[in-house]
Amino acid sequence: MDADIKASQPIEREMSALVDVKAEPDQDVKQPVPLAASPQHSAEPAAGGVQEPVVEETFLADKESGDVTVVLSDGSRVRAYSGVLHLASKKFKKMLGQAPRSATDPQIITFLDDDPEALKMLLRGIHLTALFGTQGWSFSKAASSLASLGAVAAKYRSYYALRPAAEAIMLRSVNTMSMVSLSMDETMIYYAQYSAAAYHLGMPRLFSHYTRRLVLDATSSFTEIQVIEGCSGLPTSVILGLEEQRSSLREELIATITARTNGKCQTPGCPYISPSSAFPAHATRRLAVPHWPPPWGSTTIRTLLQGLMHTGDINLGQTFPMCQHKNNPLVISQTALTIICKTVDGRARGLCLICAEKDETQSRCEHVQDGDFQLKDWIV
Repeated sequence: MDADIKASQPIEREMSALVDVKAEPDQDVKQPVPLAASPQHSAEPAAGGVQEPVVEETFLADKESGDVTVVLSDGSRVRAYSGVLHLASKKFKKMLGQAPRSATDPQIITFLDDDPEALKMLLRGIHLTALFGTQGWSFSKAASSLASLGAVAAKYRSYYALRPAAEAIMLRSVNTMSMVSLSMDETMIYYAQYSAAAYHLGMPRLFSHYTRRLVLDATSSFTEIQVIEGCSGLPTSVILGLEEQRSSLREELIATITARTNGKCQTPGCPYISPSSAFPAHATRRLAVPHWPPPWGSTTIRTLLQGLMHTGDINLGQTFPMCQHKNNPLVISQTALTIICKTVDGRARGLCLICAEKDETQSRCEHVQDGDFQLKDWIV
């Protein structure tokens, strides 16, 4: 045992020397100071040698003018400027009140009930910095983030300051999202989130555009929208309006084609009309659907319109078996199908933001939306 003790003494002296070196850092080297070091959240090791977690703090205002510290629900902090908060929202102004504050002794306000990331975006936006900070963004990420931002902005009535930056991102997504291939679930989620953002931030053209995309490209029930992240604030009138417009377009398309493909006897005075069996057979083959009318649970209106605009002329044959008159074969031309598709597409105008904000029925909307109001969204 004496031999073991003697063998351990050199090791103890080496460890003691290492501790002494760490305890006396070089005076010429500046030690890093945590950004959020404060009396309440010190970066110094606590008693027992356990270091407390460092609180994240972001500076949106410089240290000479940042007189407000915003504390978020995740514990992070944002140093802001009271003058900006006053101008951005009357609710912020009321929260700040007349309390004394300065850059050396900032006033602390807490937001414990709000999404911290959405509130950070809001604060960055009203301080005229990038909404997504330095991390950048993608169109899929922007959808959920802007929907959450819109909900927070509507709560604090600060959407006027955020609208230009958010609108620029959403306008870029209009073309990009139309060129990428989305699954049925992604279509519902992304377009619903962009619709919610446009609704909360007060963007009528974008709200109309994205609700139109939902009508043309979604197959699921629109009641599922309210469980999507950031979309719970959409009123019931929006959900009902989407269902109503989609059902109306489906019915109009099928009824118009049925009327054009029914064969009426060409003999004057003969009342016989007979549907053509040639069109359903041709449509199911060219449109890759199991039957006609198609199953709407797996077929979008846009897909159907795009297919019908490229079917070519369809020979309906002699479709009058119930009378004895001689009739010429009927043909429904590609031009006629194109006119039908364009008529249906023109009726898919999306929803009206004014009616949605008033929680009114969309089918009774009388607000005029001219051609320049609509953002381009080709069905071909």
